[in-house]
Amino acid sequence: IDLGYSDDIILNDLKRLIPIWRDELNVCTKNKQTVPSWEVTRKKIIEYSVFPLIDLKLWAKANNYTITNRVLAVALFPLGEYGEMNLIQTIIPFIEKILDIFSIEKFIREIYLK
Repeated sequence: IDLGYSDDIILNDLKRLIPIWRDELNVCTKNKQTVPSWEVTRKKIIEYSVFPLIDLKLWAKANNYTITNRVLAVALFPLGEYGEMNLIQTIIPFIEKILDIFSIEKFIREIYLK
C-alpha cells in the first residue's frame, strides 16, 4: 500500500485485498449478513417496541413466568399494529440480529464516526 496514492485508490485496493488476506489466513467472517444502518435500526427499535418487549421477557424469566406471544402482541401493540405472527417472524428475529456483537460494533462505529 502506497500512502502517496489518493484515498480512493488505497481504499479500493484494501477492499480488493481484504478477502484475499482472510482466505490466506483462514479467517472466517462468521457474520456476512447485512445489518441495516443505525438510522433504520433505531426507527425499527421504536416501531417494534423492542425495549418493552425485552423488559417483559426478562421480567417473565426472572419471575419464572411464561408470557405467550399472543399476549405479548396484544400488550405491546394494543391497536393491532402487529400481531403474534409478526412478533414470531419479524420482531424477535430482528432483535436477535441487532443484539449480535457484529451489529452492535457496526452501530457503535456509525454513531461515533458521524
